[in-house]
Amino acid sequence: MLFLQLANPTPPKRIIPDIRSSGSFGYPGRTKIARRNLRPQHMLVRCMRRGRQIQIKKKAYVGTPSHGVAAPSRAGRISNGLCLSGSVLQQAAETYGAAVAEFAERAEASGRPVARGECWDIAHEALLHAESLFGPRDAPILSTSRAHGHLLFCGKPGVGRWRGGDDRLRAGDIVEWRSVRIGMGQYGAFALLGEPDHTAALVQDTVPRCAVADGQSVKPADVGILIVVEQTAGRAPKRGSYDLAKLQQGEVWVYRPVGMVMYLGSTLRIDTPPGLETFAV
Repeated sequence: MLFLQLANPTPPKRIIPDIRSSGSFGYPGRTKIARRNLRPQHMLVRCMRRGRQIQIKKKAYVGTPSHGVAAPSRAGRISNGLCLSGSVLQQAAETYGAAVAEFAERAEASGRPVARGECWDIAHEALLHAESLFGPRDAPILSTSRAHGHLLFCGKPGVGRWRGGDDRLRAGDIVEWRSVRIGMGQYGAFALLGEPDHTAALVQDTVPRCAVADGQSVKPADVGILIVVEQTAGRAPKRGSYDLAKLQQGEVWVYRPVGMVMYLGSTLRIDTPPGLETFAV
């Protein structure tokens, strides 16, 4: 029988631009374009999005807490199709989201990059911090590539969908951007988020501009303004504000950190018999 240990799906570090800003200004007869590259970051594979499932092709086995008897692991197929009620999602925000938001705000105040300095590291390290607070049985789902728990909202210009029973985005939710261009201020200024992906942590609640319900069509413009802490390429975390009403291109996903056992029914911990050689995949 083969036992495989699943390694943590940490994105590779790759220094390519992922946040840029641009704007234009002019006077009669001339227009000047001002551009500046702000922050670079890595490129990653997406998964667990748009109601899809993540497939882990290698079979894993997980033992019971008391012994190493092998049993099929849920790691083989993790579905994000389950939508949680408003009360459960609110409790998750009060538990795990509060820890994530606190970590992000402390990182911002420290003036030092988190871990490798990549944008994804803020989300991943914040969830590891929450895991250390609550222990293995009550730990949150850790970042799996670009997914970070229960999907709450996904959208692109003019179209989007709400998932789950909560009526708002809350501090501690995690935002994923993909190849986004979004308006910033006046005079045609805009930001480019993601090359192709970018991650940030919400640090303030966002109440949508319309009533929302699970499965409802909700445009990004109706979601509101996202106040986040973000970093990239070894630079200190900074606070940013993005009005989704100004989303011009690209896609956005927002995830709520939730408990792994509550959501998936298992810690996905792998126990191997003593003396058995294993390898990571």
